Amino acid sequence: MKIILLKPNFSAHKGFLGSNYFVLPNIGIGIIAAILSEEGHEVIIKDPVLEGMDLEDTVSFIVDNNIDILGLTTVSMHYEGAIQLAREVKRRRQGIITILGGPHFQGIGEECLKKNSFFDYICIGEGDYLISELIKCDFNIDCFSAISGLVYRDASGKVVSNGMGITADMDKLPLPDYDNYPLPLSAYTPCCE
Repeated sequence: MKIILLKPNFSAHKGFLGSNYFVLPNIGIGIIAAILSEEGHEVIIKDPVLEGMDLEDTVSFIVDNNIDILGLTTVSMHYEGAIQLAREVKRRRQGIITILGGPHFQGIGEECLKKNSFFDYICIGEGDYLISELIKCDFNIDCFSAISGLVYRDASGKVVSNGMGITADMDKLPLPDYDNYPLPLSAYTPCCE
């Protein structure tokens, strides 16, 4: 499958000192990319802020490249970007699967899925293997109840949550796929400019 992973932040966020303090590589995305790449999937990581991409640039890239799965990680201040991106991508490419995760969804994953039909799945907690598990079960609803941390719609359309996802053995996680980041790590700025 062809999978894109990104954090839907479309503008730099300025700290109280005016520094661009969130231009860092997302380690979770890198780990998920490593897992999926090891399984033979084509994985693309994008970083809209670092690459100077706005919402339209990002949507066009996803649609033009025939992406099968859009994986988004978000914190609360980027949630509106996730809504805009998923809504527009689904409008232009209805068959794409949208999967969201990140700290924003702790405690509100069910509510977010109920309110937004353009989100297909939400991950609560640690979702390092969640996309991999969905692919391995061919997105068959019969196996969803066994996927820890998954929030999904059952056959009747009711939203179901499998609780908090926990990675049982952190030592088995691969290193982030640093070679797959859109620019060299030296392009990221860990502190004040």
